[in-house]
Amino acid sequence: MSSQLTSIDSQSNYETVLTAVSNDGLVLEFASKTLQNNYDIVMSAVSNNGLALQYASKKYQSNKDIVLAAVQNNSLAYEYASIILKKDRSIVLTYICNHPYDFKHVPEIFKEDREIINAIKRNSKYAFYKISK
Repeated sequence: MSSQLTSIDSQSNYETVLTAVSNDGLVLEFASKTLQNNYDIVMSAVSNNGLALQYASKKYQSNKDIVLAAVQNNSLAYEYASIILKKDRSIVLTYICNHPYDFKHVPEIFKEDREIINAIKRNSKYAFYKISK
């Protein structure tokens, strides 16, 4: 358990958790379920560390603003986005711009999208070579 959230009281205290996730987004794991379902807490956590998305409630794993902030911070947060948002063009574009080698996770509907292909070309010649084969 995080040293920042060592007691049940601190796991449920809004100000304590907000401060903790602002310093280390992954501390969201130790917050109460109620605070894992709080927009400001979750946004602060994913802005600090996008991978905190895995500890957010399903509601916020399906929130476009939260997921976009998480993926902008750490493209690997894409893994924790809802299935619907994994098919959202702006989320996919943000993901692929920061992680062009992982074209296999791009939904089929985007694999011929010119803007996404061009983003891959700009960010990685090797990744583009792999997708053009």
